[in-house]
Order: sequence, then C-alpha cells, then structure tokens
Amino acid sequence: DDYLAKPFDPRELRARVSALLRLVEREGDRNPTSGLPGGHAIEKEIARRVAKADPFAVCYLDLDNFKAFADTFGFATADIVIRGLGAAIRDSAYAVAGEGGGDFVGHIGGDDFIVVTTQPHAEAIVNECARRFRDVIARAVGDEAAMSGSFTGVDRDGHIKRFPLARVSAAVMNVCPENWVNLAHFGMMAADAKRRAKQLGAGSILVESV
Repeated sequence: DDYLAKPFDPRELRARVSALLRLVEREGDRNPTSGLPGGHAIEKEIARRVAKADPFAVCYLDLDNFKAFADTFGFATADIVIRGLGAAIRDSAYAVAGEGGGDFVGHIGGDDFIVVTTQPHAEAIVNECARRFRDVIARAVGDEAAMSGSFTGVDRDGHIKRFPLARVSAAVMNVCPENWVNLAHFGMMAADAKRRAKQLGAGSILVESV
C-alpha cells in the first residue's frame, strides 16, 4: 500500500507506518453494509465527549418490525434498507448541524445506529432521519406496498399477521458528563430507553437525561 525509496528518513518511515496503522484500524471497524464506523470507533467518540466534560447527546436508533420485514422482503431488500437508513442518518446530521458540526454517526450492527451530537441538535436529527427514511422504504418496496403502509409477515411466535412498514424509533439520551459512570452502565440505560420507546408504538422517540 505504500513504499519509501532509499535512502529514507526514519522519521518519515515512522510517520508513514503510523498513518497506515490508523487507516487499518479505522477501515477495519467500518460496517460492510453501511460503510459507517462500528463499535470501537463509537466507544472512542463517546469517551472523547465525556473527557471534554461538555453536555452532549447520544441518539440510539433502530427500525420497528425489521425482522419480520427482512423475512418477508428478503435479505437483499433488507440490505438496501440498512444502507439507506445509514445514509439518511448521516445526511440528517449534516442537514441539521452542517458538515463541520462535528456530529458522529456510527453503526452498531443490524438495524442499530448511533448519533453522537450536541443536545440542541439531537431531536431535530432524529425527526429529520424519520422523514428521510420514508423515502428509503418507498424506494425499497415499491409504491404499492409503500402506499398500503403495511405488509403480511410472520411474528416471532410463528403467527401470520399484518405489520406496519419499518419505521425509525429512537431513544435520545442527553448526557451530563458529571453523572457519567462508565460505558457499560450507559449502554444498559440506552438499551432500556430504546426498548421503552418501541413500546410506545412504531416511530416513537423517547428523550431522557442521564
């Protein structure tokens, strides 16, 4: 991937090697479907925000009824939707905060995504993402299915039923660094908040302060 012609400066060699190692670490952590950074990069970004000691927000987003959706429409369509959701989240963050806003968008895996942003921007980003995602679903399943707003699928117990088309639910966690415990503790609170958001109904947004 790189080379140096002899004679070379050892300082340049060290700089080149360090740059390549950073590139390998960054690219190896990217989700292959969305192209967004994954778990290690997410942990580093949250730790960086906590260390700055300024309040920030973490938006934890996923799709309602996505397992039934993927089982019904197939893995190829499911991948299209995941890629589209990743793009919608990234574009929403840029639209709200601007490309220089410093927001971080990551992909935990499956249909779970993270946005680390400022508290004033968090809800606007989630709402903009939900709006953009409606177009993603329409392109993926076609106009007829999109207009009906639902599909027939099989639930986790094996029963055939009607499901609403996948929509974005989110938990917005407004973080005060002074109250920070550790990442594992925060992860449990965020997962619980997302679960309660989904219980409120498809496309719900729950906002909490921690």
